[in-house]
Amino acid sequence: MTDENRLPSEKSEGNRCDDSIALGTHLGYEVHIAISQDPQDAPVPQDYGVNLYVRNTDGENVDIARVDTAHAGCHIDRFYLPEGHNQRLEDYGVSFKNPESAVAYMTDNSRWKGWVERYQDNHGLP
Repeated sequence: MTDENRLPSEKSEGNRCDDSIALGTHLGYEVHIAISQDPQDAPVPQDYGVNLYVRNTDGENVDIARVDTAHAGCHIDRFYLPEGHNQRLEDYGVSFKNPESAVAYMTDNSRWKGWVERYQDNHGLP
């Protein structure tokens, strides 16, 4: 995975992920959500990222979707969509003022499970 596909907390500068939550198992895979924000204790942080991923014990984790404030503001990267889809990267049609609202959106049971299924259909899972 390249640095542009990582949360700010996962990049190679040595930062750590602030929080990771197991959502459950779907299609036989452990699905997690990782949350980072700066500053860490701010109710409305300047920068944040929320990453939905499948844990891969044999290699790098597989990013399914990510909401972050990098680049030009809040957007979602929909890695579950096919390569070249116009809403796959940096879709600015969403707006969340804090990580908690992004987590609530992403962790809706039917939503995250549907995204994992679409990733499996479009790209395959390890």
